[in-house]
Amino acid sequence: MDSQLPGSEALDLVESPCTKVCVLGRDQICIGCGRSVEEISNWGQADAQRRREICHSARTRKLAKGDLY
Repeated sequence: MDSQLPGSEALDLVESPCTKVCVLGRDQICIGCGRSVEEISNWGQADAQRRREICHSARTRKLAKGDLY
């Protein structure tokens, strides 16, 4: 039996943190969204849990640099 309810896939959608400012810094982190090159390239195949982890990491990076208000 499937544990997902019909239509529950929409609840697992995680919006991309992309800000359309796609420029890598010297540390290979996007200055727009805060994701690493690896995280950006893996986004399309990542499940909802991994996407949430990526978003958390990106936000943490941007906060550490003072880039998030």
